[in-house]
Amino acid sequence: MLKRGVDLLIIVFAVFFFEANAQSVSSAGKKPVKILAIGNSFSEDAVEYHLSRLAKADSLEVIIGSLVVGGSTLEQHWKNVLNADSSYRYTKINWMENSRTVRKNTRLTDGIKDEEWDYITFQQVSHQSGIYASYFPYITDLIAFTKKEALNPKVEFAIHQTWAYNKESTHFGFANYNNNQMEMYNAIIGTVDKVAKEIGVNMIIPAGVAIQNGRYVAPETDFCRDGFHLSPIGRYVAACTWYEKILGKPSPGNSFCPTTLDAGKCRLAQEIAHKAVMDPSKNEKQNK
Repeated sequence: MLKRGVDLLIIVFAVFFFEANAQSVSSAGKKPVKILAIGNSFSEDAVEYHLSRLAKADSLEVIIGSLVVGGSTLEQHWKNVLNADSSYRYTKINWMENSRTVRKNTRLTDGIKDEEWDYITFQQVSHQSGIYASYFPYITDLIAFTKKEALNPKVEFAIHQTWAYNKESTHFGFANYNNNQMEMYNAIIGTVDKVAKEIGVNMIIPAGVAIQNGRYVAPETDFCRDGFHLSPIGRYVAACTWYEKILGKPSPGNSFCPTTLDAGKCRLAQEIAHKAVMDPSKNEKQNK
């Protein structure tokens, strides 16, 4: 009886927490929330397909920017800054205007200055995400540069936590973790936490936890399409995780379901993401 009462209090608190945050980002008359992801195909998987549609379904005004160089490391991003390199593909999504624009041959600074971004995220390339030394000094330099270039002096930075590869992945970088999924997963979680504390970033988007939770909850489901990039359900899980973490509204019950998934898979993905955001310190296996 006591446990049931405690569980009820937790649910009430969770609903209050998300509704309060959602109200803060979607109150009438306030400007759209503006999110810029700087990364590679992993950030593309997470933000370019479903994030805006989740926001639209809940009438949350959001502008999403995505600056991508395929396979880019943090070191390469910093070299691109130093060389004013224009190899980025810049995608901008504004559902309120029903617009999606893609601009190639763009510099990092062009995307940063395109909007007064509220949130700007960085990520390490997937096969180095669990290697602490690979982040420095590049992430420190990138954040300092971006803070200087950003039009919004109150911009908040976040780290996009990537996911471990499939157990049978043939990606060359899997060897960094002895071709072991759990070794890679634990390395990514521990390293991203450590880096965030080191550089003073308070927000981690736990996409890696969410995808790993999915593997435990639905072991018959493939969350990656090629061993490392996300499959249709994996993309939806990642988008729901971003949605909850940044916009502060729970994804369970959101009416948007991609045409690539049935209603049951969408509900599953929403719950997986929700658990990761509510308790990113534990994966589903540890909760059992």
